[in-house]
Amino acid sequence: MSALAGILNFGSGAAPVNQYDLSRMAAALDARGPDGGFDLVQGNIGMSYRAFHTNRESRLEVQPLVTREGHMLTWNGRLDNRDDLMRELKSHVRHASPITDLTIVMAAYLEWQRDCFNRLVGDFCLALWDNRIRVLHLVRDVAGTRALKYHIDSERIVWSTETAALFALQNRTWEIDEEYIAGAMNLGPVPGLTPYKDILSVKPAHLVTVRGTGELRSERFWRLDPSRVIRYSTDEQYQEHALEQFSDAVRCRLRSERPVFAELSGGLDSSAIVCVADRLIRKREVQAPGLETVSHVFEECPTADERRFIRLVE
Repeated sequence: MSALAGILNFGSGAAPVNQYDLSRMAAALDARGPDGGFDLVQGNIGMSYRAFHTNRESRLEVQPLVTREGHMLTWNGRLDNRDDLMRELKSHVRHASPITDLTIVMAAYLEWQRDCFNRLVGDFCLALWDNRIRVLHLVRDVAGTRALKYHIDSERIVWSTETAALFALQNRTWEIDEEYIAGAMNLGPVPGLTPYKDILSVKPAHLVTVRGTGELRSERFWRLDPSRVIRYSTDEQYQEHALEQFSDAVRCRLRSERPVFAELSGGLDSSAIVCVADRLIRKREVQAPGLETVSHVFEECPTADERRFIRLVE
């Protein structure tokens, strides 16, 4: 995964972001960015990005993206419904070259503003500065697959996908958040908490909006609709629909110009994923050139030895 970070200074006469501060945060991202990246300061906001390219389109991106209106965007993700969005945004992206996930996301924001975020399907987090209304948006996908953390005080907000980047700016001892630890040892920590006090996480399916005055608001942008029901007349139709949806979910994760690795146990879930992925690659319906599997075998527990089932899948 790629990595991003940024700083927004507050106030009507906010001081410009210190380039050295942004560079210190960026240095903490370098391990995540073997394909390089850039740091950009624009007045009282600065953004940093380090790239780990996984598909052909991502190699054509330049981040942070800056529009002619002065908006800034950093994006760490994979956009799964890019074809659908390109059709809806045809007039906005037809002149774009190249058409990357990054340009599609920015075009979606320019068209639908905040309402665009619930239209984005995939694994992602992003930071978007709206220069027109002087507002920062921090967004995380509905499943929360990619982390995005932040620290805010009276002077500024800093954010990053890496906790180490937030540590780089603060010469202090960070206290452990006992509520997070208690949750981690039970059913799971409360969404939004991190192991450290004063460092929060953007919740899955949430948008954190920060104004230039320092006012912060977190709100959910997507919810599961329990009232939506699918009705078919035969079991075979349900099976066909389920396989179609499952295959599409696997196909999205094979949008990579490099070999893809999958964990393979003897269970039905990972076995199904690996077999469908293998079929899609063999038919050349996806970018990925190949599939490799990783399995865990516990020698000390013969009753949990799943090698027989793993061999059957292989």
